[in-house]
Amino acid sequence: MNGDKLSGVIVPFRRPAAKPARSGGCSGEPFINGEAAEVDMPKEYRERLAALQAEKPPEVSTSRHLMFLDDAAAITEDQWRRAKQTGWSPGMLFATPIGSIHGGLIWRLQRRQLTALDEKSAEIGFTSFPQHWFVDASGEDA
Repeated sequence: MNGDKLSGVIVPFRRPAAKPARSGGCSGEPFINGEAAEVDMPKEYRERLAALQAEKPPEVSTSRHLMFLDDAAAITEDQWRRAKQTGWSPGMLFATPIGSIHGGLIWRLQRRQLTALDEKSAEIGFTSFPQHWFVDASGEDA
């Protein structure tokens, strides 16, 4: 790692073909175990995620950033398509948490599984969150 920039940016977004077991700690490596497989996701999501892969936002720690990348890698192609179909903007998914602002859905996962997603809410583990919680504080995609 070089400062706040991650080396070896992967575009298109890739994840292991065999999904690794998730642990409580951060692996320090967003893509681990086995052969990498391309993940089909909408272009606007891919672009926003590629930017976040390339450079850690200054508002978050390195370990939190790596956890975010691991969480993004755990999202299935069906979940990415469902997010697009039900109106989840890139900001609602990827907005960086700032201060008391929660940030986007992927930042909220924190090693928990995205279990359901529709036009009104997201379910993380066994907890449901209304979609309006995931607003891009920058106003870019709100």
